Amino acid sequence: MFAVFMLTGLISSSLEETLTPMFILSGIVTSLLVTSLSGIVTNYRLKSVFASDKLLQKEYFYLFDDGGISTESEVGNGKIKWCEVYKVKRNKKLHVIYVAKNKALIIPRSFFESLEQVKELESLLSDNLSVKQYKYR
Repeated sequence: MFAVFMLTGLISSSLEETLTPMFILSGIVTSLLVTSLSGIVTNYRLKSVFASDKLLQKEYFYLFDDGGISTESEVGNGKIKWCEVYKVKRNKKLHVIYVAKNKALIIPRSFFESLEQVKELESLLSDNLSVKQYKYR
């Protein structure tokens, strides 16, 4: 969007070079506004989805083993086999286990009682997932 705005501005300002800085500045401001607004709208939509889905608000318990991930909640129990995991991402604060492109189990590292438990999970992930599924080996 910024590039289109800039090209239009530069083409139209080629007649008057004094307008070029104004077009650059207004292009930057417009890009910042659009980026900020899209972030605000996305955040609002995510909060709205979470508030409307009562299942997402339930407490879940996870058990990881060589067979996969067992889930337990007041709504029911489930089992996700390792071959059904789409991909896993992790950072300093989270393990995000995707079961589809838009559906994931989000597990904060702070939920673990010790660093040893985190390492055990990472070992299970590394042992049971392919390099394509789990890139942090």
